[in-house]
Amino acid sequence: MRASIARPACRRARWISAPCIHCSACVQTCPMDIRSVGDKECIGCGVCMAACPTKAIGIRRPFGK
Repeated sequence: MRASIARPACRRARWISAPCIHCSACVQTCPMDIRSVGDKECIGCGVCMAACPTKAIGIRRPFGK
């Protein structure tokens, strides 16, 4: 079941491969039920960033902002 949360202007999570240990903590905590970080369902809320033990996730800002 997906949460109905408004997406902040084109922000999405960004996965950084080097520190990632593939623990899936990010996917398990996402309120939007994504399959991988940065999916089109991503609303840029940052819950995955807080859940990541290796800080392998950042928030991508829209161009020109």
